[in-house]
Amino acid sequence: MASQTRRLFFVDKLYPTWYSNFSNVATLLSLTGYELYLALTSLNNTRLVHIITKLELGGAQKNALDIVAYFQREGYQVFLLTGPDGILSGEARKIAGITCIEVPHLVREIHPLKDIVAFFYIFCLLKKFKPHIVHTHSSKAGILGRLAARMAGIRSIYHTIHGYGFHPHQPFLLRKVLIACERIAAVVTTKLITVSLSDREVGLSEHIGKEAQYVTIPYGIKKNDYFGSLEKGGLRKRLHLPQEACLVGTIACFKPQKGLFDFVRAARRVCDNTTDVAFIVVGDGALRNALQTAINACGLERFFYLLGWRRDVKEILHALDIFVLSSLWEGLPIVFLEAMCASLPIVATDVGGSREVIQDGHNGFLVDSTDWWGLADKVTFLVQHPKERRVMGKNSLRVMQMREEFEKDHMLLHIKALYGAALGC
Repeated sequence: MASQTRRLFFVDKLYPTWYSNFSNVATLLSLTGYELYLALTSLNNTRLVHIITKLELGGAQKNALDIVAYFQREGYQVFLLTGPDGILSGEARKIAGITCIEVPHLVREIHPLKDIVAFFYIFCLLKKFKPHIVHTHSSKAGILGRLAARMAGIRSIYHTIHGYGFHPHQPFLLRKVLIACERIAAVVTTKLITVSLSDREVGLSEHIGKEAQYVTIPYGIKKNDYFGSLEKGGLRKRLHLPQEACLVGTIACFKPQKGLFDFVRAARRVCDNTTDVAFIVVGDGALRNALQTAINACGLERFFYLLGWRRDVKEILHALDIFVLSSLWEGLPIVFLEAMCASLPIVATDVGGSREVIQDGHNGFLVDSTDWWGLADKVTFLVQHPKERRVMGKNSLRVMQMREEFEKDHMLLHIKALYGAALGC
């Protein structure tokens, strides 16, 4: 089936008040009848809807795109609902055979009016599509999507927990509200899929769902795409990076969760204790200007490179000597798997599922969340001890070679088994 991609949006110019959008949903959906006819009369009668808040460049988003692409190839009729302005939205539209629809009021931030509109928008789409399975990702889409799916009469509802929306750094009341929302959504969920054992433990400790609902399916990547050694100098030259320096890098969206200001503080301490080192950050986001200000305030302009979002992540990882992640909270970062396949030692905060892939002192180091001083000391050690650095990098590679659960095909087959149980096949 040819790609059927449609961007749906509310006609706010015609109806300036927010509440008018409820009537616009029905009007707009009625305009897509021919498209829906084409989508709903393709070869396979199994309809699958995935819902994610935003297609930014992250592990949850890569995971969702891998799944929808796979099940389209398996003959499912696949629909992907997502919020607007995602960096991966264009890539999603290029996946042949899936119907990608933007839900314009689906945003990450808590916004009661937009959330209500997004809920009914999703509900109307689900009533129209009548999917056999709904699978949600991320906190906002997970809560709104699952509740809308149940209200639409759908019984097979899956949710992948890529880390929770609540965390210890939030105000107490907000955290309790978010936990309560997760508990309510869990009631209508067939299976809660965690990418790490840590998220499973957190969910059960907060009484989110029942133990029988949980299944852990870690992220999977095409490991062979990252194996092998690439020439470091060529990429460094193209990006105007120091050729001989020990290159320390991270890949992250510029948001509070990633603790990038701690990374900058740690970099300052590393530079005070060693020489011939440089730092790169791949990513972008709302905190970019503030981060650049922090870099300048620490006098790191000559040592720090902000590369923005890039699609040559594999090449960048192979150009690094040390990978760092300073997150305040996480699920299981997919970038850990990629960095380990590139034979990199990792220095990271001990949050979420970090210790499920990083063995402290074996293939990297773990430090407490917000302990940027300890982060700096571990990075300094690896900068100053190249032999130990190379040994830890080889250990990272060995871990990935031995653990088949991190293979992409392994992950997809486990998801397929879950769907098969729901469909009775």
